[in-house]
Amino acid sequence: MRLVTLRNYHPFDDIDIIAIISDLKEVDYKNTLLISALVELLMEKGILTREEIMQKANQLEMDISTDIIPESASSVDLN
Repeated sequence: MRLVTLRNYHPFDDIDIIAIISDLKEVDYKNTLLISALVELLMEKGILTREEIMQKANQLEMDISTDIIPESASSVDLN
């Protein structure tokens, strides 16, 4: 679904968007590689275990998901 904008459409707009997405994918790949290297080094040096890392990742995921749902929404009756 394409959003209608007030400005004139030009075919190069799509090329610009594709280039931006490509750049984001490259940044995401580099960030993932760096994080993986840091995790591996921490485990190799015995600073953290895989279980500790996974426990923290799960905790952060839960924290993020609870931040998305406002507290007022939990009191709303959905029936």
